[in-house]
Amino acid sequence: MMMLRRCSSRINSSHKSKSPKTRKRRSWKTAMVFPKLDRFRMVRRRIRKRRRSSVLHPTGLSMPLRRCSSRGMGQRRKSGRCEDTDMNDADADSSESCFVDAHKFFPSPPITLKCLYEEEEDEEEVEDEEDEEGFYKEKEFSTHTIPDVSVIEVSKGKHLDVIDVLSDSGRRPYLVNKFGDRVPVDSLRGKYVIICCASVPLRANYSCQGAAVCRTIMAARSCGTRRPNFEIVVAAKMLRDWDREDVFNHFFSGFFDDTLAIPFWDVASRHRLCDSVRLESDTVVPLVVDPQGLVLQSVMDASWKFDEYGSEFFPFTDEHLGELDKADLELRVKWDKIYREHKKDDLRRELGDNFEQICSTGRPSLDSLLGCTTLTKLDDTGVGIFVTELSRKVVGIYLCKDGSSMDTFHQFQQRCLSHGGGDFEMVLVCLAFEEDHSSFLEHIKLALKKRGIDSWWLCPSDDKTCRMLARLTYCFCYADELIIVPPGEKSAELEGRNVLQVREFDDPKYYPFTRESILEKRLAMFKSHTIESLLAKDFTYLVRGDSQESVTLSDLRGKKIILYLDMFGGDDLRSYCLLSDYYSDIQREHGDCEVVFLPLCEGKARKMAWLKLPSPSGYVNGQVLAYMDESEEVGSLIAFGEDGRMVSRNVRDKLEDEDISSVFNDTLRQEILAVLADLETNYMLY
Repeated sequence: MMMLRRCSSRINSSHKSKSPKTRKRRSWKTAMVFPKLDRFRMVRRRIRKRRRSSVLHPTGLSMPLRRCSSRGMGQRRKSGRCEDTDMNDADADSSESCFVDAHKFFPSPPITLKCLYEEEEDEEEVEDEEDEEGFYKEKEFSTHTIPDVSVIEVSKGKHLDVIDVLSDSGRRPYLVNKFGDRVPVDSLRGKYVIICCASVPLRANYSCQGAAVCRTIMAARSCGTRRPNFEIVVAAKMLRDWDREDVFNHFFSGFFDDTLAIPFWDVASRHRLCDSVRLESDTVVPLVVDPQGLVLQSVMDASWKFDEYGSEFFPFTDEHLGELDKADLELRVKWDKIYREHKKDDLRRELGDNFEQICSTGRPSLDSLLGCTTLTKLDDTGVGIFVTELSRKVVGIYLCKDGSSMDTFHQFQQRCLSHGGGDFEMVLVCLAFEEDHSSFLEHIKLALKKRGIDSWWLCPSDDKTCRMLARLTYCFCYADELIIVPPGEKSAELEGRNVLQVREFDDPKYYPFTRESILEKRLAMFKSHTIESLLAKDFTYLVRGDSQESVTLSDLRGKKIILYLDMFGGDDLRSYCLLSDYYSDIQREHGDCEVVFLPLCEGKARKMAWLKLPSPSGYVNGQVLAYMDESEEVGSLIAFGEDGRMVSRNVRDKLEDEDISSVFNDTLRQEILAVLADLETNYMLY
């Protein structure tokens, strides 16, 4: 297998390279002085080595490095394929290889859709240098012998003369299409123009974002019908050892037929544009300009905005994005009760009077969320079902981005089927933003068949619906996600992947395992316990400090109590110091109240003015462990009201905020809600 080598060569007109030049590596002293910078550069070197071990074909195919044939564009249009000179038949027939299609930007490897590449341990590690502004000077691009070009000032909100830039100040008054035809640059006047500055070819493993941007730009171009006032122009910057016109043409062939490009021979114009947006290798940076020549989006933000909004991004203005964000917010408020209740103050300020109206409208229908009315079986039997029939059951919507959670969600389905009596259905939505949808779906079917899964339904969602679901669940930031939709008007669970990590997932009484269900049942469980229920039945008395005064539980009835649970028998200085500092203030503020110290194991005895167990062994009920903080802190301060019921589990936070007056306020529901609203932080899932 041929490997792509990095070198500091200068490519002349005959495409021959000189011998590599090596640079002096940084010394260990520099690494010690700048450890964080060294770690960042170490990761970057690792990325570079991975990039060299595999390459995305000029149109994005992930496969062992191989070169395209030098056939003309006419032949390429007929065949639609690129000749493979270095891949043997065994690799071509292997299920682990990717589909070969000249009109795909990115690979469709088997589930999981993550390619693994071997690294060369003995390969020379070469770092990129930084300029005076902290940006990396990429050494992987071709170094044609061209005159120095001045970059163009490109910033959001400023005007850019697109006609002048794309025509090289009138010296080349035309662009070219895929078939080599010349198109006057003046034809772009009065239109939206997206200049797609791309590193060519896009290589495997680190070209996901670039390939996704290319696909998304075309999705925005062909939303329903082609927009006549929207044009795409490609400006390519070639990687070293790939600076050939056939490579450029092969990449260009992945776009629509009417897409335009700066000609390959005009290296200066291509480099000027790419350098102006600070293009790095294996990336694509879109430059969006409106009909009046105004730059609508900054080059730093345009890529992720294309990724998140897709075809809905047009006409690319911040006002339009604000409307989309507001629509997403309203949809989340309708579907997610936990979010609606936890953020109600912020939502009232954001939505105004519409907040109460949105809350009163009830949950939308399942077909409105999926964007379709019928589903088909994924087993190729052609069996179909109406979405309204599924809405009577618990439905799990699997947003498949890379297939990494397929086994986990299948196990979840089996558990739900056992708990819910078979009343659970799984619907799969393909988030093929970086790959070809048909190839992506074929690999999913192959993975499902391998696992013996034949009961899942396929949702034929369009680009708009898929990206809306991804934004709704923040699936762009992470991998696969699961939405759990109970029947009726109950709130949907938009963070199903996180819910599977909580301890209630093992208890069938929490079925269907939504945060709404967990909130209500957990609150009822906490409210059902008193001080007496936390202690063993044979418990007799407490002692006050170091004195011999004994107090029975009956003496504590009608009093407000702070229960101090300590995992280490008195070694928790944080809670101990807080209680020592504010004990007198608490008594002065709340009158007749007591602090009860319950060590959960033997430890160092401390002088305490409050009540405590004479011995930790044999007196504490095992259920007491469930009352520790969600973050498993060593000490918990829990408040009980005069009726003996729990009112707060966050007394320590209140004392740290010096909020003595609210120590015995009933905030238990809000505290549980805060934990469930941010599962990733409170359960430290990542």
